[in-house]
Amino acid sequence: MTWAFFVCAGVSLGTALAKVRASLGGLISAISAPLAMGIAKGTQKVMVSALDAAAKPAILSLTTLGVLRAIEYGLLGWILASLASKEEPRPLHFALAGALIGAVFGGGITVLTIETAAAKDVALALPQAIATGLNEIVFPIGCSLVVYIALQIGRHMKFISSDAR
Repeated sequence: MTWAFFVCAGVSLGTALAKVRASLGGLISAISAPLAMGIAKGTQKVMVSALDAAAKPAILSLTTLGVLRAIEYGLLGWILASLASKEEPRPLHFALAGALIGAVFGGGITVLTIETAAAKDVALALPQAIATGLNEIVFPIGCSLVVYIALQIGRHMKFISSDAR
């Protein structure tokens, strides 16, 4: 949950700050993805230590995931910032952007995770593989829609504050 919150916050921030330059939104999103992952992993390790539980071995290295997520969310942030700069952005466009990024990168990360697990002789149960795939593919769609909703709230807040004057 920590990872989801921080990466979505980074993409939203990048999109909000990048109304003029979509590349700035992409850059902020690219930076926030590995940063969010690091925060999430750090939080997870603290919780595992606090509970005195044994951590499961990572299938993909943190570096590999960090690089893939930086590219994934950098590209997503750039696309969302481009969509946000349109006169009337549509929710379908945001959802499709998330679906495209999720299918390409999430699908790739899922396949890479399954293949790496098999190469390391780690048994990856079918439910775990399905959950990984769903999380990797669906999350960018949800994040894109959260960014769209945040943009709409921001736009309507401008109208409300100007009407109040």
